[in-house]
Amino acid sequence: MAKVYSHSESRAKGSVGMTTYRYVRGKVVQSQKIAPWDPAIEQVGNATRWNERTALLGLISLWCSAHAQSIINSFNRTKGGSQRNYFMKKNYAALRMALNDLAIEYASTKVAPELVAIEDAIGAYAALHPNTIYRVKKSGYDIVFLANNWDDADDPAKPALIDTMQATLDSDYQLTKVIMTGSNLSQALKMRLAGANLDGAMTITLGGQRAEFTPAVAQVVIGDKILDAMIGSVVKKSIVVSGDQRDYYNLSLLVSPAAGGIVTGAGRYVAGSSIPVSATPNSGYRFVRWSDGNTNASRNVVVSNDITLTAEFTAINVTVYFQFQPGEIASIDVDGSTHYVQPEDDYCDVQIEKGSFANVEVTPASGRTFTIAELGASAAAGTYFGDDPEDEASTTEDNPFRLNVAAGQNQSFDIILNTNA
Repeated sequence: MAKVYSHSESRAKGSVGMTTYRYVRGKVVQSQKIAPWDPAIEQVGNATRWNERTALLGLISLWCSAHAQSIINSFNRTKGGSQRNYFMKKNYAALRMALNDLAIEYASTKVAPELVAIEDAIGAYAALHPNTIYRVKKSGYDIVFLANNWDDADDPAKPALIDTMQATLDSDYQLTKVIMTGSNLSQALKMRLAGANLDGAMTITLGGQRAEFTPAVAQVVIGDKILDAMIGSVVKKSIVVSGDQRDYYNLSLLVSPAAGGIVTGAGRYVAGSSIPVSATPNSGYRFVRWSDGNTNASRNVVVSNDITLTAEFTAINVTVYFQFQPGEIASIDVDGSTHYVQPEDDYCDVQIEKGSFANVEVTPASGRTFTIAELGASAAAGTYFGDDPEDEASTTEDNPFRLNVAAGQNQSFDIILNTNA
């Protein structure tokens, strides 16, 4: 077609391939663009370019005819044409580059290459230039690019159909399972569930006619949410799940000290719920109070917002009596706490944590010197001086010495101090 020139006011309507459509004086006029075929070849006339373009279209046409049904299976129809037109629209530029050399040779020799040569040229180009030639470009399917020679066996499978979709909720309106039934629900599908604020991964089980989604880590609270079953990037089924509209809050329970005991009742609850909580001391400890001042070990807590409570425990102390002769002792220091003794006193009592070891330092009265200490008959079994259980009866070590007071009841120690003036 010859080029059309016009000095009248006109407006370009657009181009398809190498043809430009213009609206001139009430009529649509076509004009043909001639683009350089091969930039490496200079001073090429229009006739040569037309021959090479005709050769190229012939090669593409021959190749498309060999895969006509496969193209129908893999591409959409255009609004005004066939699947082959849509295939050419998406892939023409890449096919032109792939068949450039064969088209130039065909135009010059007038001898068409074998189909296998066309196949190999396109396959080689696709391998070197991934994501350039569309292999599948059809609604409802994942996009696939040609990676090697075109194989009709790679046509996309029939899209999966989901006939029914059902969400299962527990008594707290938490999503526990989504079940779908339909056809072609195979392991090869890339299925996913969207539309819910998933707290954890979903375990997907596909069984041909049934797909099952189960939260693998944490359940999902539902509140009038839309769940979309998707295959690839296409929504196949949607349902609205009506769930719990109430507010939920967290009740957190801590222990101080960590070895003091255990607490029960922590969790996530509906706003306004009255939740029983309890604090149980471990051996050697007793419950003191909760961090909000409540002194009941077992109580109910109304959850109206996020709450954190700490159960406070304390170690159980035992009373230890140190007995001695009046006037011999000035003071007894137990773990840094000094207890002064009056000259007329013959005993001193202190509180020591149950099950602990106490460092005891005895200071003789003025003018006296500590030489030896012995435990009297009232000392509990297993009590000893120092770090050596062999020193059960006496010690000649310098102060301080250590007493084992691990027993669980009050004890009385007769300490006999031999002192020299």
